[in-house]
Amino acid sequence: MMTEGQYSRPEVYESGKGFRDFIGIILIVVGVVIALWAVINVYKIFTNPQGIEVFKQIIPDNPEIRELDIAGEKVILPMGIFLFMAYSIGCLLLFIAASIATALITGGVNLLQSNFHRLELKINKEISSLKSKMDEITEIFKKKSDSG
Repeated sequence: MMTEGQYSRPEVYESGKGFRDFIGIILIVVGVVIALWAVINVYKIFTNPQGIEVFKQIIPDNPEIRELDIAGEKVILPMGIFLFMAYSIGCLLLFIAASIATALITGGVNLLQSNFHRLELKINKEISSLKSKMDEITEIFKKKSDSG
């Protein structure tokens, strides 16, 4: 980790800045794309669930698949069980995608923010230096005005 003294050296500050910015922006863009994909799929779940691949695989088209033979009797599973499973699995997968998107966006922002933090420290150091020089100049003027 860099110490505060290293921030004043431009070659240390500039060495990885461009690469970190690039990676940070890429992470943010990928995270936003995944988040938009998740939002679109959540919308599809409520408007057209049969358009989602998970629903097609879980909800049987053939009613005979819903029939079970238990102790010689045929039991028909209600369609609600399959719908519940489809919604649960779909929501779980979308939650995972949203978590990945959140992690990517957070990582990208942290990469960009660390560069801004370094820049802020550098600016604060320069401002402190200017303040101390102004204080010195003010003292010199006070001494001259008191003696004059």
